[in-house]
Amino acid sequence: MIKKTIALTLFGLIAVSGTPASAQPTYDPVSIRVSYKGLDIQSEAGAKILLRKIENAASEICREQVSTPMDEVRWFRPCKKEIVARSVAQVNSPALQALYERKAPLTLARQDPAN
Repeated sequence: MIKKTIALTLFGLIAVSGTPASAQPTYDPVSIRVSYKGLDIQSEAGAKILLRKIENAASEICREQVSTPMDEVRWFRPCKKEIVARSVAQVNSPALQALYERKAPLTLARQDPAN
């Protein structure tokens, strides 16, 4: 039986922000289930829908940890990037992986505060 949901979890990602572990606040694990039942994730159209669902869920998870504008740079962006990357890998769909890899450089360029 093929699994039709993935769990996006914010757990163990605290160190992503790049500050010393001793300076990190402690967060409870957060998880959201994303269903792709009924999607043909081997097609470009299905992969696009699933990637959007994953990105939206990752944003929801990571936004809960943002309380200041600086958190957007230090926490939200790296958190979302890590959760999306792990979730795409977890689904193990070549079409989804290819779409993510094509889109990732564009997303990172938009998020770069130097641009």
